[in-house]
Amino acid sequence: MGGWNILDELDYYLRYKYGPWPLVLLIIAGVLVAAWFLWPKPPSAATVYVKVAVEGEGLVNGSRTLEYSCRTPCTVVLVSEPAEYWRLAYWMVNGTRAGSEPTLELAVKANTTVTAVFEKMVCVLRVEANATSAAALIDGRKVSLPFEAEFPCGSKVSVEPAPLEGYKALNGSSILTLESNITAKLLFERLCRVEVLGGELGVVYVDGRLVSSEAFYVERGSELRLEAPCVDVNETYKACPRGWNVTGSFELFGLRYDGSYVLDNQNMTVKVLGDLKLYPVVTLILKAPPGSVEGEVLVDGTPAEAVLIPAAKWMIIPFRGKYEYLGDGWWKLTGEPSAGYVLAIPTDWRTLKVKVKFTAYATYEGASVEVILRNDEIFHSLGYAFTEGEYEIIFNRDKISRYAGVDVRPGTLTEPFGSCTGTGKCGISGTGPAKKRSKSQFEGVQPFWLLVDVSSGELLIRIEVVRE
Repeated sequence: MGGWNILDELDYYLRYKYGPWPLVLLIIAGVLVAAWFLWPKPPSAATVYVKVAVEGEGLVNGSRTLEYSCRTPCTVVLVSEPAEYWRLAYWMVNGTRAGSEPTLELAVKANTTVTAVFEKMVCVLRVEANATSAAALIDGRKVSLPFEAEFPCGSKVSVEPAPLEGYKALNGSSILTLESNITAKLLFERLCRVEVLGGELGVVYVDGRLVSSEAFYVERGSELRLEAPCVDVNETYKACPRGWNVTGSFELFGLRYDGSYVLDNQNMTVKVLGDLKLYPVVTLILKAPPGSVEGEVLVDGTPAEAVLIPAAKWMIIPFRGKYEYLGDGWWKLTGEPSAGYVLAIPTDWRTLKVKVKFTAYATYEGASVEVILRNDEIFHSLGYAFTEGEYEIIFNRDKISRYAGVDVRPGTLTEPFGSCTGTGKCGISGTGPAKKRSKSQFEGVQPFWLLVDVSSGELLIRIEVVRE
């Protein structure tokens, strides 16, 4: 009889007594035990740190610096709080940008650094105007309008309208706080342009202020007091206003005028309703004629008396000139722009030697020296005209006398009556022969005196009389 065998016993129980279930259970238990020893174990939970910093102006979770610690794994929620006029630009997590949402939910597995980067907000200021060519002072700097620029939000910016000719600014200086984008509009009111000319008077008075030739601006509805006194034109005439020439829109004595008018008022007050142009209408009034001046000419080398007579009372155009005797035979005569003179010299000359120096005030102006040949019912003089320069003029009495009453024109002169040499241009000139307007014209003037005309210049003249 054999011994006891465990395998035989196990086979007996599995086949006949309990079936296969005990074996199955035994296998499962073995597998579980093996899995327990072979499955990797999870690491133990570690403590990690989260450090938070801020760049710019703002807070994170109510503070500028934070440090959190937690057992991994953990989640940290960070909320940005920008300062006024600042905003969150972005988050930096371990040196890498991590979005710009106001709240950052961060899953932490290791030590982490977080930086909230804030930036100053930018606001746009635009300044416009209702007038062309308008300008403004932005923080004291003049800029053309329209103007647009960026400023840090919260900035205080000074805006002031710059003076604009012909306009009145309706806005004053303002300090704007830029909390957002702003558009500011400067308003200007167009003024009325008033141009006042003195005209022949030279000066007039506007509201008591002396004006010669001026344009200025006033508000619509302004009143202007206009005065035009008489003024001296020269030694012969004075100019007096007989009214005003007014062009534009205005009100006078309660009546509105639009257009051009001649108003017979020497002094008046007008209400300005639009652009105006004003100048006085004048008339010339003859004053007492200017007086004569005594001086000298040379007669055969010896000084002799001579008289300079302004031709003002005989001239058709106004006499505008100045004159004086300088001495040593020299006279100074001017025409501003024109003046005529009669020089009374001894009439018994055979030859006249005239030295002149003429300085012109304007291009193409000149002077002339002529011998008076007739002064009866006919007036006639003949001589030379010249431009700027120095000249010596010689007249021969016998030769020039032949042309008394003869209309001498270019090409008709058969024999020279004298000569004119100098540094400029010189040519024959004459007055008449022509019938006088009246007997009083050139009354008292004798033949063989000199007629001198100066146009827009200064003439120095010296005369030497040769009798033999």
